[in-house]
Amino acid sequence: MPKEKIKVALVGFGSGGAIYHAPLLASLDSYALTAIVTSNADRKALAASLYPESEIFANLDSLLQALPRLGIDLAVISTVNSAHAENAIRCLQAGLHVVVDKPFALSRRQADSVIDIAKSNELVVLPYHNRRYDSDFLTVKKLLREDREMLGKIKSITSRIERYREKPKPGGWRETTKQQEGGGTLYDLGSHLIDQAVALFGAPQTVRASVKQIRGLGTDDDVSLTLVYEGLDYNIKASMVCPNPGPRFEIIGDALYIKEKGCPQEDMLRAGMDPNHTRYGLEKPEDWGYIRPAEGSKVEAREPYETVAAGNWQNYYKQLAEHLEAPKSAPPPVPVEDALIGLSIIEEALQHGQN
Repeated sequence: MPKEKIKVALVGFGSGGAIYHAPLLASLDSYALTAIVTSNADRKALAASLYPESEIFANLDSLLQALPRLGIDLAVISTVNSAHAENAIRCLQAGLHVVVDKPFALSRRQADSVIDIAKSNELVVLPYHNRRYDSDFLTVKKLLREDREMLGKIKSITSRIERYREKPKPGGWRETTKQQEGGGTLYDLGSHLIDQAVALFGAPQTVRASVKQIRGLGTDDDVSLTLVYEGLDYNIKASMVCPNPGPRFEIIGDALYIKEKGCPQEDMLRAGMDPNHTRYGLEKPEDWGYIRPAEGSKVEAREPYETVAAGNWQNYYKQLAEHLEAPKSAPPPVPVEDALIGLSIIEEALQHGQN
Protein backbone atom coordinates (compact mmCIF):
# COMPACT_ATOMS: atom_id res chain seq x y z
CA MET A 1 0.00 0.00 0.00
CA PRO A 2 1.56 3.36 -0.98
CA LYS A 3 2.38 5.83 1.76
CA GLU A 4 0.17 8.87 2.13
CA LYS A 5 1.58 12.03 0.67
CA ILE A 6 2.78 14.79 2.96
CA LYS A 7 0.33 17.65 2.57
CA VAL A 8 2.15 20.97 2.33
CA ALA A 9 1.11 24.58 2.77
CA LEU A 10 3.54 26.96 1.08
CA VAL A 11 3.39 30.27 2.95
CA GLY A 12 4.69 32.89 0.54
CA PHE A 13 4.81 32.82 -3.25
CA GLY A 14 7.38 35.43 -4.18
CA SER A 15 10.57 34.40 -5.91
CA GLY A 16 11.45 32.08 -3.04
CA GLY A 17 8.18 30.21 -2.99
CA ALA A 18 7.64 30.22 -6.74
CA ILE A 19 11.19 29.25 -7.76
CA TYR A 20 12.88 27.47 -4.85
CA HIS A 21 10.03 25.55 -3.24
CA ALA A 22 6.88 24.98 -5.31
CA PRO A 23 8.55 23.32 -8.35
CA LEU A 24 10.53 20.98 -6.11
CA LEU A 25 7.57 19.98 -3.96
CA ALA A 26 5.33 19.48 -6.99
CA SER A 27 7.94 17.25 -8.64
CA LEU A 28 8.14 14.74 -5.79
CA ASP A 29 5.69 11.89 -5.22
CA SER A 30 6.12 12.17 -1.44
CA TYR A 31 4.38 15.56 -1.32
CA ALA A 32 1.08 17.17 -2.22
CA LEU A 33 1.20 20.95 -2.59
CA THR A 34 -2.20 21.40 -0.99
CA ALA A 35 -2.24 25.13 -0.21
CA ILE A 36 -0.41 28.31 -1.20
CA VAL A 37 -0.58 31.58 0.74
CA THR A 38 -0.01 34.89 -1.04
CA SER A 39 -1.66 38.29 -0.74
CA ASN A 40 -0.49 39.55 -4.13
CA ALA A 41 -3.20 39.40 -6.82
CA ASP A 42 -0.78 38.63 -9.65
CA ARG A 43 0.90 35.92 -7.58
CA LYS A 44 -2.48 34.41 -6.73
CA ALA A 45 -3.26 34.13 -10.43
CA LEU A 46 0.16 32.66 -11.18
CA ALA A 47 -0.11 30.10 -8.38
CA ALA A 48 -3.60 29.08 -9.50
CA SER A 49 -2.46 28.61 -13.09
CA LEU A 50 0.69 26.63 -12.23
CA TYR A 51 -0.80 24.55 -9.41
CA PRO A 52 -4.54 24.17 -10.06
CA GLU A 53 -4.89 21.45 -7.43
CA SER A 54 -3.63 23.80 -4.70
CA GLU A 55 -6.04 25.98 -2.75
CA ILE A 56 -4.94 29.62 -2.69
CA PHE A 57 -5.25 31.70 0.49
CA ALA A 58 -4.80 35.45 0.90
CA ASN A 59 -3.20 35.26 4.33
CA LEU A 60 -1.99 32.90 7.02
CA ASP A 61 -5.10 33.44 9.17
CA SER A 62 -7.40 32.03 6.51
CA LEU A 63 -5.09 29.06 5.97
CA LEU A 64 -4.97 28.22 9.68
CA GLN A 65 -8.77 28.36 9.87
CA ALA A 66 -8.96 25.82 7.05
CA LEU A 67 -6.51 23.32 8.57
CA PRO A 68 -9.16 20.90 9.91
CA ARG A 69 -10.60 20.61 6.42
CA LEU A 70 -7.29 20.41 4.54
CA GLY A 71 -5.33 18.09 6.82
CA ILE A 72 -2.03 19.90 6.25
CA ASP A 73 1.08 18.21 7.68
CA LEU A 74 3.87 20.66 6.84
CA ALA A 75 4.20 24.41 6.41
CA VAL A 76 7.04 25.85 4.34
CA ILE A 77 7.72 29.48 5.28
CA SER A 78 8.98 31.61 2.38
CA THR A 79 7.79 35.09 3.31
CA VAL A 80 9.75 38.28 3.90
CA ASN A 81 12.59 37.62 6.34
CA SER A 82 11.14 39.67 9.17
CA ALA A 83 8.08 37.38 9.33
CA HIS A 84 9.91 34.03 9.31
CA ALA A 85 9.99 33.44 13.06
CA GLU A 86 6.47 34.72 13.74
CA ASN A 87 4.94 32.64 10.95
CA ALA A 88 6.88 29.56 12.01
CA ILE A 89 5.63 29.91 15.57
CA ARG A 90 2.01 30.30 14.47
CA CYS A 91 2.21 27.20 12.29
CA LEU A 92 3.87 25.17 15.05
CA GLN A 93 1.19 26.26 17.51
CA ALA A 94 -1.38 25.04 14.98
CA GLY A 95 0.22 21.58 15.03
CA LEU A 96 2.24 21.68 11.80
CA HIS A 97 5.79 20.63 11.11
CA VAL A 98 7.68 23.59 9.67
CA VAL A 99 10.48 24.34 7.22
CA VAL A 100 11.78 27.92 7.37
CA ASP A 101 13.61 29.50 4.46
CA LYS A 102 16.85 31.33 5.24
CA PRO A 103 17.43 33.19 7.40
CA PHE A 104 15.79 30.89 9.93
CA ALA A 105 15.22 33.95 12.13
CA LEU A 106 16.72 37.41 12.57
CA SER A 107 18.51 36.53 15.80
CA ARG A 108 19.63 33.63 17.91
CA ARG A 109 17.03 34.59 20.52
CA GLN A 110 14.20 34.43 17.95
CA ALA A 111 15.46 31.07 16.71
CA ASP A 112 15.61 29.64 20.23
CA SER A 113 11.96 30.62 20.76
CA VAL A 114 10.92 28.85 17.56
CA ILE A 115 12.83 25.70 18.48
CA ASP A 116 11.47 25.65 22.04
CA ILE A 117 7.89 25.76 20.75
CA ALA A 118 8.60 22.95 18.29
CA LYS A 119 10.06 20.78 21.05
CA SER A 120 7.20 21.47 23.44
CA ASN A 121 4.73 20.39 20.74
CA GLU A 122 6.87 17.42 19.60
CA LEU A 123 7.07 18.83 16.09
CA VAL A 124 9.87 19.15 13.55
CA VAL A 125 11.20 22.58 12.62
CA LEU A 126 14.13 22.85 10.22
CA PRO A 127 16.01 25.50 8.24
CA TYR A 128 15.87 25.40 4.46
CA HIS A 129 19.50 25.52 3.38
CA ASN A 130 19.22 24.19 -0.16
CA ARG A 131 22.75 25.29 -1.09
CA ARG A 132 24.09 22.19 0.64
CA TYR A 133 22.80 20.42 -2.46
CA ASP A 134 24.60 22.61 -5.02
CA SER A 135 26.87 20.83 -7.48
CA ASP A 136 29.80 23.14 -6.71
CA PHE A 137 29.51 22.65 -2.95
CA LEU A 138 29.11 18.87 -3.23
CA THR A 139 32.28 18.81 -5.32
CA VAL A 140 34.24 20.86 -2.78
CA LYS A 141 32.94 18.58 -0.03
CA LYS A 142 34.24 15.50 -1.88
CA LEU A 143 37.57 17.16 -2.64
CA LEU A 144 38.11 18.01 1.02
CA ARG A 145 36.97 14.68 2.42
CA GLU A 146 38.13 12.15 -0.17
CA ASP A 147 40.83 13.76 -2.34
CA ARG A 148 42.47 16.16 0.08
CA GLU A 149 45.95 14.79 -0.69
CA MET A 150 45.68 16.40 -4.13
CA LEU A 151 45.84 19.80 -2.46
CA GLY A 152 48.32 19.10 0.32
CA LYS A 153 48.17 21.32 3.39
CA ILE A 154 45.19 23.63 2.98
CA LYS A 155 45.66 27.20 4.18
CA SER A 156 42.46 28.92 3.12
CA ILE A 157 39.12 28.47 1.39
CA THR A 158 37.28 31.34 -0.26
CA SER A 159 33.58 31.07 -1.12
CA ARG A 160 31.93 33.82 -3.13
CA ILE A 161 28.63 34.98 -4.52
CA GLU A 162 29.36 38.35 -6.08
CA ARG A 163 27.14 40.41 -8.36
CA TYR A 164 27.10 43.93 -9.69
CA ARG A 165 24.03 46.15 -9.64
CA GLU A 166 24.27 49.92 -9.58
CA LYS A 167 20.62 49.99 -8.53
CA PRO A 168 18.50 47.29 -6.89
CA LYS A 169 16.36 45.27 -9.24
CA PRO A 170 12.65 46.21 -9.36
CA GLY A 171 10.83 44.56 -6.49
CA GLY A 172 14.11 43.54 -4.90
CA TRP A 173 13.07 44.00 -1.28
CA ARG A 174 16.11 42.08 -0.01
CA GLU A 175 18.32 44.91 -1.30
CA THR A 176 16.26 47.78 0.11
CA THR A 177 14.74 46.48 3.36
CA LYS A 178 16.48 47.77 6.46
CA GLN A 179 18.99 45.45 8.05
CA GLN A 180 17.02 45.37 11.32
CA GLU A 181 14.09 43.92 9.35
CA GLY A 182 16.14 41.19 7.70
CA GLY A 183 17.25 43.01 4.58
CA GLY A 184 20.73 43.18 3.15
CA THR A 185 23.35 40.94 1.64
CA LEU A 186 24.50 39.31 4.88
CA TYR A 187 21.07 37.86 5.66
CA ASP A 188 20.48 37.00 1.99
CA LEU A 189 23.55 35.66 0.18
CA GLY A 190 25.63 35.49 3.34
CA SER A 191 23.26 32.99 4.96
CA HIS A 192 23.94 30.50 2.15
CA LEU A 193 27.71 30.83 2.30
CA ILE A 194 27.88 30.74 6.09
CA ASP A 195 25.79 27.58 6.22
CA GLN A 196 28.08 25.83 3.75
CA ALA A 197 31.05 26.61 6.00
CA VAL A 198 29.13 25.30 9.01
CA ALA A 199 28.25 22.12 7.10
CA LEU A 200 31.95 21.50 6.41
CA PHE A 201 33.61 22.61 9.63
CA GLY A 202 31.03 23.49 12.29
CA ALA A 203 31.31 26.56 14.51
CA PRO A 204 34.41 28.71 13.95
CA GLN A 205 36.82 29.72 16.70
CA THR A 206 36.52 33.41 15.82
CA VAL A 207 34.86 35.63 13.21
CA ARG A 208 36.36 38.63 11.45
CA ALA A 209 33.93 40.75 9.44
CA SER A 210 33.45 43.75 7.22
CA VAL A 211 29.81 44.65 6.53
CA LYS A 212 29.46 47.71 4.32
CA GLN A 213 26.73 49.88 2.80
CA ILE A 214 28.12 51.07 -0.54
CA ARG A 215 25.00 52.20 -2.42
CA GLY A 216 23.43 54.17 0.41
CA LEU A 217 20.25 52.09 0.52
CA GLY A 218 20.18 51.80 4.30
CA THR A 219 21.23 48.16 4.32
CA ASP A 220 24.44 46.24 3.69
CA ASP A 221 25.42 45.30 0.14
CA ASP A 222 29.08 44.24 0.50
CA VAL A 223 30.16 41.61 3.01
CA SER A 224 33.51 39.98 3.76
CA LEU A 225 33.87 37.43 6.56
CA THR A 226 36.73 35.26 7.72
CA LEU A 227 35.71 32.28 9.81
CA VAL A 228 38.81 31.14 11.66
CA TYR A 229 39.18 27.41 12.25
CA GLU A 230 42.23 25.59 13.57
CA GLY A 231 44.87 25.91 10.86
CA LEU A 232 42.41 27.25 8.29
CA ASP A 233 40.79 30.53 7.28
CA TYR A 234 37.41 30.21 5.57
CA ASN A 235 36.73 33.44 3.67
CA ILE A 236 33.24 34.48 2.61
CA LYS A 237 32.56 37.25 0.12
CA ALA A 238 29.00 38.27 -0.72
CA SER A 239 28.39 41.43 -2.69
CA MET A 240 25.92 43.24 -4.90
CA VAL A 241 28.53 45.84 -5.90
CA CYS A 242 31.43 43.78 -7.26
CA PRO A 243 32.21 44.71 -10.90
CA ASN A 244 34.66 41.81 -11.31
CA PRO A 245 33.26 38.74 -9.52
CA GLY A 246 35.82 36.18 -8.43
CA PRO A 247 35.63 32.37 -8.64
CA ARG A 248 32.76 30.66 -6.85
CA PHE A 249 35.28 28.60 -4.83
CA GLU A 250 39.03 28.94 -4.36
CA ILE A 251 41.05 26.58 -2.16
CA ILE A 252 44.69 27.41 -1.52
CA GLY A 253 46.98 24.63 -0.34
CA ASP A 254 50.17 23.16 -1.71
CA ALA A 255 48.10 23.07 -4.90
CA LEU A 256 45.28 25.41 -5.90
CA TYR A 257 41.65 24.50 -6.67
CA ILE A 258 39.54 26.96 -8.65
CA LYS A 259 35.83 26.63 -9.44
CA GLU A 260 34.73 29.58 -11.53
CA LYS A 261 31.02 28.92 -12.04
CA GLY A 262 28.36 27.99 -9.53
CA CYS A 263 25.56 25.46 -9.59
CA PRO A 264 23.14 25.85 -12.54
CA GLN A 265 19.94 24.93 -10.68
CA GLU A 266 18.70 28.46 -10.06
CA ASP A 267 19.01 29.42 -13.72
CA MET A 268 17.31 26.19 -14.75
CA LEU A 269 14.35 26.70 -12.42
CA ARG A 270 13.97 30.33 -13.49
CA ALA A 271 13.86 29.09 -17.08
CA GLY A 272 11.04 26.69 -16.16
CA MET A 273 12.95 23.40 -16.32
CA ASP A 274 11.24 20.47 -14.60
CA PRO A 275 13.39 19.26 -11.67
CA ASN A 276 12.78 15.72 -12.94
CA HIS A 277 14.39 16.50 -16.32
CA THR A 278 17.43 14.33 -17.02
CA ARG A 279 19.62 17.41 -17.52
CA TYR A 280 18.46 19.19 -14.38
CA GLY A 281 21.36 20.29 -12.18
CA LEU A 282 24.06 18.97 -14.52
CA GLU A 283 27.10 21.10 -15.27
CA LYS A 284 28.85 21.22 -18.61
CA PRO A 285 32.39 19.75 -18.52
CA GLU A 286 33.82 23.15 -19.43
CA ASP A 287 32.32 24.50 -16.20
CA TRP A 288 34.12 22.01 -13.95
CA GLY A 289 36.76 23.33 -11.58
CA TYR A 290 40.44 22.59 -11.93
CA ILE A 291 43.50 21.96 -9.80
CA ARG A 292 46.65 23.91 -10.55
CA PRO A 293 49.95 22.56 -9.27
CA ALA A 294 52.32 24.32 -6.93
CA GLU A 295 55.86 23.48 -5.93
CA GLY A 296 55.95 20.22 -4.00
CA SER A 297 52.34 19.25 -4.78
CA LYS A 298 51.32 15.84 -6.06
CA VAL A 299 49.62 17.37 -9.09
CA GLU A 300 52.00 17.58 -12.05
CA ALA A 301 49.96 19.76 -14.40
CA ARG A 302 46.72 21.71 -14.40
CA GLU A 303 43.91 19.20 -14.57
CA PRO A 304 40.13 19.41 -14.39
CA TYR A 305 38.41 18.14 -11.27
CA GLU A 306 35.09 16.65 -12.31
CA THR A 307 31.93 17.93 -10.69
CA VAL A 308 30.81 14.93 -8.65
CA ALA A 309 27.09 14.93 -9.36
CA ALA A 310 24.21 17.04 -10.49
CA GLY A 311 23.09 19.62 -8.02
CA ASN A 312 19.72 18.55 -6.69
CA TRP A 313 17.66 20.62 -4.29
CA GLN A 314 15.01 17.90 -4.46
CA ASN A 315 17.24 15.88 -2.15
CA TYR A 316 16.52 18.28 0.70
CA TYR A 317 12.83 17.43 0.49
CA LYS A 318 13.51 13.73 -0.08
CA GLN A 319 15.53 13.59 3.13
CA LEU A 320 12.88 15.62 4.91
CA ALA A 321 10.19 13.10 3.96
CA GLU A 322 12.31 10.28 5.37
CA HIS A 323 12.95 12.26 8.56
CA LEU A 324 9.26 13.04 9.09
CA GLU A 325 8.43 9.35 8.69
CA ALA A 326 11.18 8.15 11.04
CA PRO A 327 12.60 11.11 13.00
CA LYS A 328 14.65 8.93 15.35
CA SER A 329 16.42 6.93 12.65
CA ALA A 330 16.51 9.17 9.55
CA PRO A 331 18.61 12.32 9.98
CA PRO A 332 17.19 15.71 8.99
CA PRO A 333 18.48 17.29 5.77
CA VAL A 334 19.94 20.16 7.82
CA PRO A 335 20.12 20.01 11.63
CA VAL A 336 18.33 22.92 13.25
CA GLU A 337 21.37 23.38 15.50
CA ASP A 338 23.34 24.45 12.42
CA ALA A 339 20.92 27.33 11.94
CA LEU A 340 21.80 28.51 15.45
CA ILE A 341 25.51 28.44 14.61
CA GLY A 342 24.86 30.41 11.43
CA LEU A 343 22.81 33.04 13.24
CA SER A 344 25.51 33.40 15.90
CA ILE A 345 28.01 34.13 13.10
CA ILE A 346 25.66 36.70 11.56
CA GLU A 347 25.13 38.40 14.92
CA GLU A 348 28.88 38.59 15.51
CA ALA A 349 29.43 39.98 12.02
CA LEU A 350 26.77 42.65 12.55
CA GLN A 351 28.16 43.56 15.95
CA HIS A 352 31.80 43.93 14.93
CA GLY A 353 31.81 44.28 11.15
CA GLN A 354 30.11 47.67 10.92
CA ASN A 355 32.25 49.53 13.47
